[in-house]
Amino acid sequence: MGERGVQRDTSTYNALISVMKAAGKWKLALKLLRRMRSEGIPPDTITFSAAMAACARGGEWRSALLLMGSMRQAGGRPHT
Repeated sequence: MGERGVQRDTSTYNALISVMKAAGKWKLALKLLRRMRSEGIPPDTITFSAAMAACARGGEWRSALLLMGSMRQAGGRPHT
């Protein structure tokens, strides 16, 4: 991203993770979330929601539940 002049921030990663969700690419969505965190970019509720939805769409319910726990540890709250 950065090498192409695209700013790496939470909004950019949210968009990418949402695209992976729509494409049914849950593994790539999780990879982007890990990369985001390793770069020190903080995920927000939208990030976690998109990643959880990608996992759910791929039938990866355990991964989605683990992400919910990670979101809570990061101080986020699921929307009800």
